[in-house]
Amino acid sequence: MLDCTALITHFQTPELLRVAARSFKTWYPHTPVLVVDNGSRDASELVLGELSDEYPGSLRVMRLERNYFHGPALDIAFRSAIETEYVFTLDSDTETVSGGFLEQMVALLESAPENYSSGRVIRVNKRGFATRNGAYELCWIPYAMFRRSTYLTLPPFEHHGVPNLRNGIAAARMGYSFLDFPVDEYVNHLGRGTAELYGYGLGVRGLAGRILDRCGL
Repeated sequence: MLDCTALITHFQTPELLRVAARSFKTWYPHTPVLVVDNGSRDASELVLGELSDEYPGSLRVMRLERNYFHGPALDIAFRSAIETEYVFTLDSDTETVSGGFLEQMVALLESAPENYSSGRVIRVNKRGFATRNGAYELCWIPYAMFRRSTYLTLPPFEHHGVPNLRNGIAAARMGYSFLDFPVDEYVNHLGRGTAELYGYGLGVRGLAGRILDRCGL
């Protein structure tokens, strides 16, 4: 079995979560899955219980008392609820359509100790906006593999539209590598599934970031 855990964060989109978890389990029935629920207060409780019963021993639910948002919830799980060396972050608005990718993504990281993350590598600017000429590389977090032992030495994922922005910048500066892999050929990403309903929760900070980015500042 792969030394890997699939990690899904969730907030009040139970129908999306059901598809994400079940479709992943179709291809990886024995890979452990951890669902971190960000304090949902809707019908999510029923789906969380349903999934726990459906995959006993291989799907766990971690319930947080409030919405910590995507990045901080991932960080809590990395630090306190996962022991495997590799963690595959999987958004709740995804559908896994084919198998064989986890093995390849882990193999990429295992090929050299400086390899930190594998997945769809993108370039972003200092504010995290994707751009062809962006100064920084990182793996797109909706479906990315991370080496957990390295993660724990870096700045944590944070509440941001790109939760691994500071983490990825620090990793690159320390000489760690991001390996491109076409994970989107195996996993469909709806995009903004939770954010479409509830937003990013960034308030004035998020708006200011968008304005400054458009002004080239």
